Amino acid sequence: LDIRSKAMRLLLLSLPVTGTLRLLEAFFGFTPQEASSSLQNYMVYFTTLVDVEFDSKTQKPIYATSQDLMLLSKQCFLSSLKLVVALCIFAPMSYTPFETGVLAHSTNHTFADIWSWMHILNNFVAATILSFSLEFGSNNINLLIEITTGIKTKQMVNNPMFASTSVSDFWGSRWNNLI
Repeated sequence: LDIRSKAMRLLLLSLPVTGTLRLLEAFFGFTPQEASSSLQNYMVYFTTLVDVEFDSKTQKPIYATSQDLMLLSKQCFLSSLKLVVALCIFAPMSYTPFETGVLAHSTNHTFADIWSWMHILNNFVAATILSFSLEFGSNNINLLIEITTGIKTKQMVNNPMFASTSVSDFWGSRWNNLI
């Protein structure tokens, strides 16, 4: 296939990667209890790119309400707004708003170059744009799945760059909740 769009390549790659990770969960016994409780739950869990929410009492998928869809639509709008603003500000500067003296994409950095404030701030800008991109993509995938299946999904990225209160909060509950 001659697919030139990086977004389409990533989307096509995410399906087999997620499927492989779900199969490894099943092989090693890490499938959530709710997903193992019935064949329908098993199929729902293993055919979606994201985690679906299950009711702990009935062990059935929770269906998305119109309020859930409206809230997720609002999150999609806000995440797209954050991403567009960040890209509009930093793209004209080649995503390096602070002068460092060495090229950002080179490996010719000294120890002092790596720990300079300008270099650290440029890396923070890049990490923020990555975080906004993941939030935008995951929110839109969640919205698409909730609209097409009617099943409520779990949020994958929860504003890790600015809402985390600790390193464990960042990695444990805000960054890539799919894992």
